[in-house]
Amino acid sequence: MSRRILDAVDNESTDFSVLAAQITQFFDDYMVPHFATEENDLFSAIEQELGPLAAVKELVAEHHTMRMQVTRFRVPGLEIGRREIEEFALNLERHIFKEERLFSSVSQQSEDKDRVRTEIIDL
Repeated sequence: MSRRILDAVDNESTDFSVLAAQITQFFDDYMVPHFATEENDLFSAIEQELGPLAAVKELVAEHHTMRMQVTRFRVPGLEIGRREIEEFALNLERHIFKEERLFSSVSQQSEDKDRVRTEIIDL
């Protein structure tokens, strides 16, 4: 989605108020439930397994930032321009990359723990 938004930002004929409304709808339909699942289930499970992680706190803060950005998109009469839309898209893109790195790292750590547990049991 972030790439599609950035492509639209580069298009001279883009109506940014329409794009902001589309982003808001996408956010409500997909990102709100996605963030809720991560914050209520996934992140707590990760931290229960591995302990508190700065990366989790950072991702939750990014959720908050994106919520605030979309809240601004909803303000009647507030002109949303290229800069605000682009900033949102770049935040989303960086956020997705960080999540992928975190989940890859957690997966590897979990596999390592399982391997160590198996080796201990096999002793």
